[in-house]
Amino acid sequence: LSAKAAAGDIVLLEDFEMTETSTKKLAGILGSLGLGDGRILLVVKEAGTHLLRSARNIENVKVQLARELNTYDLLHADQVVMTEGAVTAVEEVFGA
Repeated sequence: LSAKAAAGDIVLLEDFEMTETSTKKLAGILGSLGLGDGRILLVVKEAGTHLLRSARNIENVKVQLARELNTYDLLHADQVVMTEGAVTAVEEVFGA
């Protein structure tokens, strides 16, 4: 995570929740954040059904629960999007 942060490849969001299943909306949100090219890892504390369904049809976007975060997914991603809740959960789980 430190290397990704130093390279500016981490985007931190206060919260990220989808109120409806919409791949188009999620793609638009990621595009408005300046994300679109490359592999995107979206790390959240809890993933709702709408977010999971919206993301599964977007190539190169993976939703990962913070408690299940692993080195492979971090290294494989070009850009990481994390919620504040996910950062707290990662600190609790990994003692960072």
